[in-house]
Amino acid sequence: MICLKHMTNSLQNAINHSVEQYIQLQGTTFSATLYHDIMSQVEKQLIEIVMKKTNGNKSQAAKILGISRVTLIKKIQTLDIDL
Repeated sequence: MICLKHMTNSLQNAINHSVEQYIQLQGTTFSATLYHDIMSQVEKQLIEIVMKKTNGNKSQAAKILGISRVTLIKKIQTLDIDL
């Protein structure tokens, strides 16, 4: 059985590594929207993965994500997610 603490640490390490790499690519010039850029990409990927896992079932995906179905639909539209 996989330990939740180990999974959380692995996720934190993966995020840390990816963000550090992205920031290194930016050099010393940072976008004024750095936070928004990173967060929207993470959110988009998360929603896409959960939507695939639920075979496009928005109600089930919203439940997994802990958000309302209406909020999920708005995020799908805002983040331009293809289903």
